[in-house]
Amino acid sequence: MKTALVQACCVLITNLFLNGCASQAPYGTTESSARLVADLSLREPPAVVVPAEWTSSEYGLVEPGSTVVGLLVSKPNGLQFVTYSDDRYRQVDELSRPALQCGYIWKGEDSAEALHLFAADKFYLLMIRENGRDQIDAGQRLQMIRHLRALGVPLLAEQNGPFVRATGKTVMQTTKVLGSWVSLPHDQHEAFNPCKPQQN
Repeated sequence: MKTALVQACCVLITNLFLNGCASQAPYGTTESSARLVADLSLREPPAVVVPAEWTSSEYGLVEPGSTVVGLLVSKPNGLQFVTYSDDRYRQVDELSRPALQCGYIWKGEDSAEALHLFAADKFYLLMIRENGRDQIDAGQRLQMIRHLRALGVPLLAEQNGPFVRATGKTVMQTTKVLGSWVSLPHDQHEAFNPCKPQQN
């Protein structure tokens, strides 16, 4: 049962994550760091700046959505979601403690999987990698995990259970099987906030 829910969680994530369409924001150079500080009116260069694609969704049945390509930028009490266009960095979202309730790191710190962050009303899917790359950058992912730990953010993993559950309903979904599209029944699942005990 637990394995089925984890697999359902993976399907949910796949359905949620559609490729965004943007170029990679510059980062990691003296010039880009100075521009980032100026554009975001920061007092000093942030400790962590990593390239990422992200999307967010309210809890419940998850509908596919497009991703945003940009940078995750650390701040003393959380992180900023930053995009880059017209030679300028722009903050498009932020998540700070205590609104940032917990995170989910799947197999642990040293793996190369997506990260999830949870707030009261929605959750975020973070793919820490440069735009156009298929693989998660494990080193940059670890930098973000260490930042989250330093903030005191509880980080859950697979052994804590999934953050999706069955709704008890079956829906028909179109799937490609052996080169042909067929409609097959699938158990419906919904995402929930794993940061607090759930009531059944």
